[in-house]
Amino acid sequence: MSEKITDFRTSARAAFTLVETLTVLVIVALLAAMAYPAMDKVREKYRERAIIENLDTIAMTGLLYMEERGLSSVDFATLEASGELGDFKPVAGEDYGSLKILSAGGTIQVQYGDGNEVDYAY
Repeated sequence: MSEKITDFRTSARAAFTLVETLTVLVIVALLAAMAYPAMDKVREKYRERAIIENLDTIAMTGLLYMEERGLSSVDFATLEASGELGDFKPVAGEDYGSLKILSAGGTIQVQYGDGNEVDYAY
Protein backbone atom coordinates (compact mmCIF):
# COMPACT_ATOMS: atom_id res chain seq x y z
CA MET A 1 0.00 0.00 0.00
CA SER A 2 1.16 3.40 -0.77
CA GLU A 3 0.95 6.10 1.80
CA LYS A 4 -0.31 9.49 0.85
CA ILE A 5 2.01 12.17 2.08
CA THR A 6 0.51 15.63 2.45
CA ASP A 7 2.64 18.71 2.72
CA PHE A 8 0.67 21.04 4.99
CA ARG A 9 2.83 24.05 4.15
CA THR A 10 1.64 24.19 0.51
CA SER A 11 -1.98 23.10 0.99
CA ALA A 12 -2.69 25.56 3.78
CA ARG A 13 -1.39 28.50 1.69
CA ALA A 14 -3.68 27.87 -1.30
CA ALA A 15 -6.37 30.36 -0.16
CA PHE A 16 -6.25 34.04 0.77
CA THR A 17 -6.38 34.90 4.45
CA LEU A 18 -9.00 37.18 5.90
CA VAL A 19 -6.45 39.95 6.45
CA GLU A 20 -5.29 39.82 2.82
CA THR A 21 -8.87 39.94 1.56
CA LEU A 22 -9.78 42.89 3.79
CA THR A 23 -6.62 44.74 2.70
CA VAL A 24 -7.56 44.36 -0.96
CA LEU A 25 -11.13 45.54 -0.25
CA VAL A 26 -9.85 48.63 1.60
CA ILE A 27 -7.51 49.50 -1.28
CA VAL A 28 -10.33 49.12 -3.82
CA ALA A 29 -12.62 51.31 -1.67
CA LEU A 30 -9.94 54.02 -1.42
CA LEU A 31 -9.39 54.01 -5.18
CA ALA A 32 -13.13 54.28 -5.79
CA ALA A 33 -13.40 57.17 -3.32
CA MET A 34 -10.59 59.01 -5.12
CA ALA A 35 -12.14 58.40 -8.56
CA TYR A 36 -15.67 59.59 -7.66
CA PRO A 37 -14.94 63.37 -7.67
CA ALA A 38 -13.14 63.04 -10.99
CA MET A 39 -16.19 61.31 -12.47
CA ASP A 40 -18.40 64.19 -11.26
CA LYS A 41 -16.17 66.64 -13.14
CA VAL A 42 -16.35 64.52 -16.29
CA ARG A 43 -20.13 64.28 -15.97
CA GLU A 44 -20.42 68.08 -15.59
CA LYS A 45 -18.18 68.71 -18.62
CA TYR A 46 -20.28 66.27 -20.67
CA ARG A 47 -23.48 68.04 -19.64
CA GLU A 48 -22.05 71.47 -20.51
CA ARG A 49 -20.86 70.17 -23.88
CA ALA A 50 -24.29 68.70 -24.63
CA ILE A 51 -25.93 72.04 -23.74
CA ILE A 52 -23.55 73.90 -26.06
CA GLU A 53 -24.38 71.47 -28.87
CA ASN A 54 -28.09 72.13 -28.23
CA LEU A 55 -27.48 75.88 -28.35
CA ASP A 56 -25.59 75.46 -31.60
CA THR A 57 -28.55 73.59 -33.08
CA ILE A 58 -30.99 76.27 -31.89
CA ALA A 59 -28.80 79.13 -33.15
CA MET A 60 -28.26 77.63 -36.61
CA THR A 61 -31.93 76.69 -36.95
CA GLY A 62 -32.95 80.17 -35.82
CA LEU A 63 -30.58 81.89 -38.24
CA LEU A 64 -31.86 79.80 -41.14
CA TYR A 65 -35.48 80.45 -40.10
CA MET A 66 -34.86 84.22 -39.99
CA GLU A 67 -33.05 84.20 -43.32
CA GLU A 68 -35.89 82.31 -45.05
CA ARG A 69 -38.54 84.68 -43.68
CA GLY A 70 -36.58 87.97 -43.69
CA LEU A 71 -36.83 88.43 -39.91
CA SER A 72 -34.36 90.21 -37.63
CA SER A 73 -35.01 88.02 -34.55
CA VAL A 74 -36.80 84.88 -33.47
CA ASP A 75 -37.51 83.34 -30.08
CA PHE A 76 -37.36 79.70 -29.04
CA ALA A 77 -41.15 79.35 -28.70
CA THR A 78 -41.62 80.38 -32.35
CA LEU A 79 -38.99 77.89 -33.53
CA GLU A 80 -40.53 75.13 -31.45
CA ALA A 81 -44.07 75.91 -32.67
CA SER A 82 -42.93 75.96 -36.30
CA GLY A 83 -41.57 72.41 -36.02
CA GLU A 84 -38.15 73.49 -37.33
CA LEU A 85 -36.38 71.91 -34.33
CA GLY A 86 -37.90 68.48 -34.87
CA ASP A 87 -37.75 66.27 -31.76
CA PHE A 88 -35.39 68.58 -29.89
CA LYS A 89 -35.01 67.78 -26.15
CA PRO A 90 -33.21 69.71 -23.38
CA VAL A 91 -30.29 67.77 -21.87
CA ALA A 92 -30.32 68.83 -18.22
CA GLY A 93 -33.68 70.55 -17.76
CA GLU A 94 -32.60 73.82 -19.38
CA ASP A 95 -35.24 76.49 -19.76
CA TYR A 96 -35.14 77.84 -23.30
CA GLY A 97 -38.37 79.84 -22.82
CA SER A 98 -36.67 83.25 -22.77
CA LEU A 99 -34.13 82.40 -25.47
CA LYS A 100 -34.02 84.87 -28.35
CA ILE A 101 -31.80 84.82 -31.44
CA LEU A 102 -30.84 88.04 -33.21
CA SER A 103 -29.73 88.13 -36.84
CA ALA A 104 -26.89 90.52 -35.99
CA GLY A 105 -25.29 87.80 -33.87
CA GLY A 106 -24.74 87.87 -30.15
CA THR A 107 -24.76 85.75 -27.06
CA ILE A 108 -27.35 83.26 -25.87
CA GLN A 109 -27.64 82.58 -22.13
CA VAL A 110 -29.37 79.49 -20.81
CA GLN A 111 -29.94 78.60 -17.17
CA TYR A 112 -30.58 75.02 -16.18
CA GLY A 113 -31.95 73.17 -13.16
CA ASP A 114 -29.27 73.66 -10.49
CA GLY A 115 -28.69 77.37 -11.22
CA ASN A 116 -25.68 76.97 -13.52
CA GLU A 117 -25.57 79.14 -16.59
CA VAL A 118 -24.08 78.57 -20.03
CA ASP A 119 -23.22 81.43 -22.40
CA TYR A 120 -23.05 80.75 -26.11
CA ALA A 121 -21.75 83.16 -28.74
CA TYR A 122 -22.73 82.66 -32.36
